[in-house]
Amino acid sequence: MANPCDNDLSISGSSESLTKLAKWIETQTHPQAPNAYWAALYNLEQACESLDGIGFISSGMADHAYGHADYTQYEDSAMFQWVSKNNPSIDIVILLAKKFPELEFDLTYSEPGHGLSGSVTCSEGEVIDYEGGYESEDVDSEEESEEW
Repeated sequence: MANPCDNDLSISGSSESLTKLAKWIETQTHPQAPNAYWAALYNLEQACESLDGIGFISSGMADHAYGHADYTQYEDSAMFQWVSKNNPSIDIVILLAKKFPELEFDLTYSEPGHGLSGSVTCSEGEVIDYEGGYESEDVDSEEESEEW
């Protein structure tokens, strides 16, 4: 069974650029999507599938069965939040950054079922920072050896 992964995308840039992104999202349609937010995610996901090697870790598929998708715009920033299956939707963020290079995208993600969490920052259409992985319990190897 798939585990839900929360994707929280902070977007910063000029008000004009953010409005351009919001208008693009509002125009999206997809037969499986309950609203324009999910339609944008599904359409980006399909576009990622046609590109070779856009991402660098297994990308989670956006899925409205797992929760919400919300987009909120402020004066000089926006927040786009959604849920994906098992992994973060990093490829979607990379594609958004390529589509809107004038904006900066900061994704933080968390999939508590497997202890996966991290962040990705894209600027000028490129990944500029990535931190992430699985949480692990610190085990003292000497203590472990003594137990055996």
